[in-house]
Amino acid sequence: MQKEKVVHADIPFPESQMEEVVRTTHPPYQYICRLESSFHNASTSGTGTLIGDRYVLTAAHNLLNDTYGKATEVRVTPGQTGGRLPFGQQMADAFFYTEEYATHPAPYPAGDGVIDYTRFIYDYAVIRLPKPFFRENPLGPYVASFRELDRKPGLIIGYPGCKPAGTMWEARHPIQANADQEELLFYRISTCPGDSGAAVLCDVNEQLRIVGVHVAGSEFLQSNFGVRINDEVYSNIRKWIS
Repeated sequence: MQKEKVVHADIPFPESQMEEVVRTTHPPYQYICRLESSFHNASTSGTGTLIGDRYVLTAAHNLLNDTYGKATEVRVTPGQTGGRLPFGQQMADAFFYTEEYATHPAPYPAGDGVIDYTRFIYDYAVIRLPKPFFRENPLGPYVASFRELDRKPGLIIGYPGCKPAGTMWEARHPIQANADQEELLFYRISTCPGDSGAAVLCDVNEQLRIVGVHVAGSEFLQSNFGVRINDEVYSNIRKWIS
């Protein structure tokens, strides 16, 4: 895969306006989680999406990164809107990421350094919770084909740090799929720091599917991007939640 240079920063785009989500207790919003990660000398905020009965899909750099090391605890809050926590909170009791990521974690936090976007291809992870938040959850990872993705409307729902704390926002724009690019998805969907780990959602065959995990943005490419759910990513996720 050809390497490009990127600035690790989320980018807002004028053609993709963020809209606040008020009805956070309705699907799919109730499955979107605010993540508060504590490290030895810092704390960060990110986004995750409930999958299965008691698992959360997110970006691995919310749990381990080359600046702060490994998180000591992660608080998970689905459907939060400001100070209102309609479903309560749980602390993660385990999290999983690949050995490749553990060896070479992604850079964090967003900054002005120029880096190689291939450092993000393993930037996905799963959090395990002590108990389920919901009995049923229709969301899950899906390996989408180029035809199912290219120029189809993409949706990112998260907890951007550029908005009031704890508020949920969504933004839409077509996905730019590449038939030769199996590791990453690119899109001009507006995001801010705090959206990291949010699911990249797409309507496939009239069902909302998780087709990627948002991780960063590239000023060089004028695009945000996420880890694409390919066969390898899907297999790892299924292994972690089985």
